[in-house]
Amino acid sequence: MKYNEKDFENVAKGKADIDEIAEFYGVSRENLRKAMNRKGYYLRKTRIKIVSPSKTKVVKSISSCAYELKVSERTIRNALKGERVKLFEELGIKLEVVE
Repeated sequence: MKYNEKDFENVAKGKADIDEIAEFYGVSRENLRKAMNRKGYYLRKTRIKIVSPSKTKVVKSISSCAYELKVSERTIRNALKGERVKLFEELGIKLEVVE
């Protein structure tokens, strides 16, 4: 079934309800969510912007951010909550959540 990418964007940004869009296309909520995931639109995945003195990079998940910075996922989650991470302060690295 063909889906409109605008509908996927609206659901991912929170402008539209996934149940309404699923009802519009006549599919279940789960099937619509799977189709969105195949196209790269995720409902709960967090994109993170890594700002360092030398470069800025956007990664698609907490695990890829942890891999990029070579720290644990727990460290990334703590930094996103606003807790102090000494390593990031020393290196001048800031993490931001991207919509």
